[in-house]
Amino acid sequence: HPLVAHTVSDTAIAVEFAPLLGQLGCSDVASLDVLADGQGPSATNLACSLGRIRFADTIVAGRHYAFKVTAKSASDTLTHWGANCTADAVEGLEIAATCDALRSTGEVRFDASPLLDAAQIPCAGAYVTATVSGVSSVPTPCQKPLTMGPLPRGPLSATLTVTTPGAPSNTLLEATCTADVNPGETVDANCVQTAP
Repeated sequence: HPLVAHTVSDTAIAVEFAPLLGQLGCSDVASLDVLADGQGPSATNLACSLGRIRFADTIVAGRHYAFKVTAKSASDTLTHWGANCTADAVEGLEIAATCDALRSTGEVRFDASPLLDAAQIPCAGAYVTATVSGVSSVPTPCQKPLTMGPLPRGPLSATLTVTTPGAPSNTLLEATCTADVNPGETVDANCVQTAP
């Protein structure tokens, strides 16, 4: 009987560029960076024409991996687009990461809890509204952070208002918030109480 060599495939994660690109093409995107959140592999300045990046050496079966992908255009060195990818590594298999499409906008998360705690104002029954460039969010119960987007890349300033429900509502707290919006990311706003 002839001997048959059984080779075990390595445990790997592949990030395919096509799902990331969406409506964009390699004529728009010059290079991509694929950066692991926390511990994990990363690769930078990847030519769009490569089509994919495969990570194998440092991938551990059973672990969840999250990657932030940023993309630069051919015309300048700014990051114009961003997206997120995730994958769960499986022993002996190459798993294709699940990715959002690259987008030029980002989101900002507003959490009123630290402000209310510092001001000793109970959260129960209160609603949070964020206002960015004259546009207000839907009032959200203050127990959970409020996320606004899509927002353009760059510095942002906002007003955060905490009110009681009903009409007329009573303003419990106001704050001024700032954030740097990054394409494809959700960033936390930095808020400072301004009233009462």
